[in-house]
Amino acid sequence: MNRIILGLTVFQMGATESQFVRAVMQAGPFAKGILLILLLFSVFSWAVILQKIFQFRRIKRENNAFLEDFERLGGDFGSLNQRAEMLRKGTLALVFGKSYRELRTVSRVVDQQLLFERPQLALVQKRMERVFGQQIIHLERRLIFLATTANVCPLLGLLGTVWGVLGTFMTMTGMDAALTMKLIGPGISEALTTTIFGLGAAIPAVIAYNALVNRVAIFRMEMEDFAVRLLAVLEKNILARAAGERSSAHGRLALEPDLSAAEKVSIQ
Repeated sequence: MNRIILGLTVFQMGATESQFVRAVMQAGPFAKGILLILLLFSVFSWAVILQKIFQFRRIKRENNAFLEDFERLGGDFGSLNQRAEMLRKGTLALVFGKSYRELRTVSRVVDQQLLFERPQLALVQKRMERVFGQQIIHLERRLIFLATTANVCPLLGLLGTVWGVLGTFMTMTGMDAALTMKLIGPGISEALTTTIFGLGAAIPAVIAYNALVNRVAIFRMEMEDFAVRLLAVLEKNILARAAGERSSAHGRLALEPDLSAAEKVSIQ
């Protein structure tokens, strides 16, 4: 009995699929135009989805690698800058690279060490904020197409359906009831194909858009957290250098301040 039910179900599914294909092939010129537009929306939206998935995966991988280097190298900004050049697809490496170039512009170099004060850090922080904005624009590029697909495609499908239903009812005018019933079924099924195509294009776009926008928000939080950590390293350098200068002013030996690896800002 179960085999019979399963066989009937498979037969009905096959019949439904063949009827759907036939309804698409027999659609009128207006409906076929709508279906072509929906197909183009679907193809381009999937292209955007796949491109963003590969892009975000690479960014995540390079961000993790650069964070490991940042923890390991500490204040060796010269080596970190070289690593940033190798991991330039990541957002964190880009933030560091541009911030480091800004820091070198506003600082003095003494014995392969960068010397700077808090006013210079304010300029570096502003540079970071500009990089944040540029990166968010870059990450959100083409996501507007997914939002457009999610909003427009159901409406296009509905337009094709309404047009098809209207044409079906117009052809039924003046016909007897028996002939009318024979015409209404194929006409309505043909009209509803555009709605199916519209939803088929819109649903993946909605899901992908929400997931990708959430990923962009995570990247932004990671950049802000990294900026705080980078500024903390630079602040420690200022405080340690100031402590060394005070010790020298009180008659102590004029030794180099005992900076930890995380506090030194070297350009070697």
